[in-house]
Amino acid sequence: MNVSLMSMGDIYLKRDDPKTAFSEITPLLEKADVIFGNLETPLTNRDSAALGRLVPLKTSPSMVEGVTGIDIVSLANNHTTDYGTGGLVDTIKILDSKKIQYVGAGYNFMESHEPKIIKREDLKISFLAYECTIWSFGAEGKEKIPGAAKINVSPLLATPNIDKGDLKIMKEDVRNAKKISDVVVTSFHWGVDLSGTVAPHQKALAHDAIKSGSDVVLGHHPHRLQGIEIYEGKLICYSLGNIIFDTMFLYPQNTLIIETILSKGGLEEVYAYPVYITKSGKGLFEPTLPKENNFKNIVCEIEELSEEFGTKFLKKEKKVEIVLS
Repeated sequence: MNVSLMSMGDIYLKRDDPKTAFSEITPLLEKADVIFGNLETPLTNRDSAALGRLVPLKTSPSMVEGVTGIDIVSLANNHTTDYGTGGLVDTIKILDSKKIQYVGAGYNFMESHEPKIIKREDLKISFLAYECTIWSFGAEGKEKIPGAAKINVSPLLATPNIDKGDLKIMKEDVRNAKKISDVVVTSFHWGVDLSGTVAPHQKALAHDAIKSGSDVVLGHHPHRLQGIEIYEGKLICYSLGNIIFDTMFLYPQNTLIIETILSKGGLEEVYAYPVYITKSGKGLFEPTLPKENNFKNIVCEIEELSEEFGTKFLKKEKKVEIVLS
């Protein structure tokens, strides 16, 4: 059996009716067997932000209604503990109440590193997620402290600027996940904000994840697209940009939804669906299926960003096939 996994970028909802969030692209998402995205905010009513957070984000727990069609979200990002461990616990509880799986954070270190498995028929997909920015001060889960799965990245460390101990843990996590599943999907919150350039730590982490057993690597954090690489026959999306970010930040914008066709043999096919973000009359930022001109512009952008990796794209109606060989 083949399974369609659709993956998208950063999600931050702050609107009167969260159920409208994906209304323009619902026909596309309904084709998926599994949907994954990065939830870039705690769902909490707490008022006090954590110490040292320069741009703390939060949104009402009611916004969970906007993501109820998503099967699994990453909480491994630099905003997930903006309102402390309490804000993270609030988020976990509301996701649990709606039966939305989460990965990359939890009540302690062990849970934050635990692979979350989604099963469709006889196919098991393991998800892992890691926070890899310099902005998540004290965000890592510890023995008895809620937090995210953290990989410390710093310019003070030797190139490629990754903490060796954290890297070792990530590779072991992936190897263990591969033992209990058919496919491993690993998400990283990494890179340079607003940059289309892939940083050395991104390439190193992605390649090591694949060598350890990952079939798909998904990147978030730059809030814009970065290149796509096929490495050892596996997929690396260095940044999927935003899918919905309800703020006056960086819009309008091009983005992608990535569809991976998965089987017990691993990765079978990959398609990229261009998505164009428009500002509605209500001042909200809505992902839409682009018209011809915007479609061409988005395809041209991802081709240019992926040139350094030699990635091949085949244009098809409303989507682009990414060649695995």
